[in-house]
Amino acid sequence: MIGKKTEISAKLFHFNRITGSVDVIAEMDKDGYRPATLMELLILGILFPELQRQFPIVALGSIWHHKDGDYYVPFLYASGSRRELGLLWFDLVWDVRFRFLGARK
Repeated sequence: MIGKKTEISAKLFHFNRITGSVDVIAEMDKDGYRPATLMELLILGILFPELQRQFPIVALGSIWHHKDGDYYVPFLYASGSRRELGLLWFDLVWDVRFRFLGARK
């Protein structure tokens, strides 16, 4: 349906430590947030196009199950002068560069 408008309250989560996806989701839950979806991540990229040049932003709420058995999540990042959308392993150990988009429950 075109024209449907929905408002969400979003927050970027950042941890000054290495962490895993399950721990990130648990921290979001404690704060009353859920992991953002791919669509919410793309909207963030449209509204704030320069943000992903500062740090990669992950949406743990959209998980793609590859036929090889691995799970992947979308993320926004910058490569040189280009803004990019990519996939990373859900089970990745996330370093301090990454931010995680959460949406208010």
